[in-house]
Amino acid sequence: MSRTRTRTKGSGEEGAPDADPVLGPLKKLYDEVANEPLPDDLMKLLDRLDEAERNR
Repeated sequence: MSRTRTRTKGSGEEGAPDADPVLGPLKKLYDEVANEPLPDDLMKLLDRLDEAERNR
């Protein structure tokens, strides 16, 4: 199971969240946080949960 995250950039068109002076910076911040890698401990836990699920 892949745990990499991808995002699509806004179109920058009128009415798009990127064009909004309030929502644009919030969307940028959200995108930056959403694209941060997961901590190793969390990845290990998720891998253990996946393995337990496969062994059911």
